[in-house]
Amino acid sequence: MIKTTITESLKKAIEEIFKLSDTEPSVVESPNKQFGDYSTQVAFQLAKILKNDPKKIASDIKNALEGNNNFEKIEVVGGYINFFLKNEFYHKEIEKVYSEGKEFAKLKHLSEEKILVEYVSSNPTGPMVIVNGRAAALGDSFVRILNMRGYNAISEFYINDGGNQVFLLGISCNEVYKKLNGMPYEIPENGYHGSYIEDFVKLIIGKTDLSKMDDEARSNYLGTEGVKYFHTMQIKSLKNFNVKFDSEIHERIIREEGLTEYVIETLRDKNLLYEKDGATFFKSSDFGDDKDRAIIKSNGEYTYLLPDAAYHEDKIRRNFEYLIDIFGPDHHGYVKRLRAIFEALGHNPDKLEILIHQIVNLINEGGKIKMSKRKGTIITLDDLLEDVGKDAARFFFVMRKKNSHLDFDLKLAKEKSENNPVFYVQYAHARIASIIDFAGSKGIRLNGYVNFSLLNEEKEIELIKVILLFPDILDDVIRMREPAILPKYLIDLASTFHSFYNKHRVITDDKELSLARLALVQCVKNTIKVGLNLIGVNAPDKM
Repeated sequence: MIKTTITESLKKAIEEIFKLSDTEPSVVESPNKQFGDYSTQVAFQLAKILKNDPKKIASDIKNALEGNNNFEKIEVVGGYINFFLKNEFYHKEIEKVYSEGKEFAKLKHLSEEKILVEYVSSNPTGPMVIVNGRAAALGDSFVRILNMRGYNAISEFYINDGGNQVFLLGISCNEVYKKLNGMPYEIPENGYHGSYIEDFVKLIIGKTDLSKMDDEARSNYLGTEGVKYFHTMQIKSLKNFNVKFDSEIHERIIREEGLTEYVIETLRDKNLLYEKDGATFFKSSDFGDDKDRAIIKSNGEYTYLLPDAAYHEDKIRRNFEYLIDIFGPDHHGYVKRLRAIFEALGHNPDKLEILIHQIVNLINEGGKIKMSKRKGTIITLDDLLEDVGKDAARFFFVMRKKNSHLDFDLKLAKEKSENNPVFYVQYAHARIASIIDFAGSKGIRLNGYVNFSLLNEEKEIELIKVILLFPDILDDVIRMREPAILPKYLIDLASTFHSFYNKHRVITDDKELSLARLALVQCVKNTIKVGLNLIGVNAPDKM
């Protein structure tokens, strides 16, 4: 971890010179080689504290670091400190990477804090749709990266099987039943439409005699069975998408355990509820929300906020210490009210983090495909996987920042060219596998000492630098809550490898140099494989 190495050297120097022990210097890659490999503007940060000229502070830090054997040169430019690292430093670090193999970026037990990450949690009223796929890819990748870097993260799927949507599903299915039996029918406008409802009802008709039930009994039965059917369908779709949850929990169970009543009683005891127009309101504005929020409608139905509060109470009771929710694009206004009721129940709102991801637009031949789950005009996650494959879908869903709309180009996702980013990265992995096979056919195998000091060409050092960034990249993903950083890095790594390979032969007449370069590309291969696995994408040896 180059940045960490430089940061620790800076912190030690600052403590020795200025007796400051809590400084956190920011170290970044230099955008221009003339300004070194890395730089820091910590002198400007310290100038405010020390009331001194940043150039003077930077010079003092530079002088303190002059004896550090990792640096070829340190220079001060206008208060910035630029670091030029020795090739020997890169040789030493890539040797560590090589010896650790696929484990080099893995940390163990960095934190024992139990983290629960909840994502997808779609209503069990139909198949998984495209926006669910984005949530699944983001959440699953984030949990994998957290655990890779030593955190104790658990993934959870919340099944919304206790609310009005289940009632609407039952009514919709009952009306479809009538339609299939030649009876007058009318599916509610806010109900569920589409062929997937009809397919389910036909399946039930084939197994169960519904004719002796009245409308209410048949609706209740179809709603209950529909939830089971569609939830099973959703979990199967997620499994095909390489997403598996550590835990599942049902809203129905939470209601049966009386946690919704506990929330109501707790808030009432704290004088945080009042009645208005027959509805029950929570004083969420007391906790930073824009206005107070209804938790029970005038007809006695719960709003989403009440069972969600009960669910988060359940999370705390299961001894999770930090909660991360990944919500879809229609939940922006929901963040403040959920954090408000969480705090009102006596919990630290800083322990509840809510991340929002934006919508997905499918692009086909330059035009957007319109979708609506309730109207039945949908393209399911299964449809997408059948069209472009799991690898392209996972990579594309994660590739763009979560707070940005994603235009998913179906044609590009299927291209077998360097224009397709997932193909480009996978091809680098496969090309290295081919190089290793070729080396073996020439009797050159990695099974002993490797002299990394032979790697001094510009393209070799560039490649080492990018490999060594991998742990910092994973930490940036965690710190910024942004999985998109990883696929961008993998594209950069693949590009740097291709640039190296186009200029230098790996297997040459010089056996020692061949072994060193072979070990270097093996490190690239390992990094690509681990990186792709963290976003749920395969790393094939042949393409």
